[in-house]
Amino acid sequence: MRLKLATGPWWVQGLVYGLFFGTAMTIFYGLRDDGSWVFAVVGGAVSGVLFGLLMGVTMSRINRRMLAGFDELTAAEARTVAKASSRGPAPADPRLREAVKALVQRRRSEALRTRLRSVVTFALGSALYVVLAVTRTWWWWLAAALFLGFLMLTLITPARLEKRLAALNADEVSVVEPGTTGHAQPGADASQI
Repeated sequence: MRLKLATGPWWVQGLVYGLFFGTAMTIFYGLRDDGSWVFAVVGGAVSGVLFGLLMGVTMSRINRRMLAGFDELTAAEARTVAKASSRGPAPADPRLREAVKALVQRRRSEALRTRLRSVVTFALGSALYVVLAVTRTWWWWLAAALFLGFLMLTLITPARLEKRLAALNADEVSVVEPGTTGHAQPGADASQI
């Protein structure tokens, strides 16, 4: 599903992101101590549309950069490459293995390129939400926790991708031969299986 969404048109991505964000904001506005459900629905809808437009265009551009070359893969190969870029055994097919490496490199480059902006955004957002939680209502602690989680993810993602890339380059990742269960020994290359 995530790969299908990532390769979809910008407006589909925006619709999905906006629907999730708008629903979350409707619930958040509605459950606040002083919130009315009419305001919650209107505020959630407006928030969802604006967020969806912004994220649809932004994520579509990022996904196009990340998934460059995926149009040359079958749907099954694309899923294999996407999965192997973050976990599990690397594919035995050298073409797919190189596609995995290229995807991890692009993801790492993107994470490093946007790191400063993301750290500043999530740190300031976390601080703002802590202030709002202390001065307004405890519901803002949820937003603060979410932004702190995104901040931590922003900080660890490049190192995690670097580790994955090093493992792929050093053949430390298990290799899956077609028709096997994928339980090869770490460090084995395709000729040893």
